[in-house]
Parts: sequence; C-alpha cells; structure tokens
Amino acid sequence: MIEAATEEAGYRDREEVLDVDAYTRLWRINSAVYPSFVIIEAVLGIGLSEEVLNHPILTRACQSANDLIWLANVSLQ
Repeated sequence: MIEAATEEAGYRDREEVLDVDAYTRLWRINSAVYPSFVIIEAVLGIGLSEEVLNHPILTRACQSANDLIWLANVSLQ
C-alpha cells in the first residue's frame, strides 16, 4: 500500500493523468479496503485458511466489494 501511495504522489507531482485502467489498479490498492477485511476477520474471530483466502470466488468477491466501496467514495466527492 505504501508503494501505491508513493506512486500516486509521483503522478500528482508530475501532473500526470492516468487512464481508467491504471487509475483503477492504483485505487484498488490505495483504497485501504483490503486491510479492513483483515480487521473485520480479526474482530469476528474468524481464522480463514490460506486455501479459502486464495479461492478464486472469494478473491473476486473481495475485489468486487473493494471496487464498490472506492467507486462509491469517488462518486460522492
């Protein structure tokens, strides 16, 4: 996440505008949604195995949830 924030700052300093794909990739990392999933898992006392965490369906569900959250935040600004 730190690398993505640094990358974003560099684009801002250079006044460089990203295309939609690059912007989406960067914001998926920068949105801090993924660490929130880990916190929720810890608070609820859920210990998901690596097999479950790396399952393609769960991976896609987490990515979709992340996209919905950051897109909602971007559209509200």
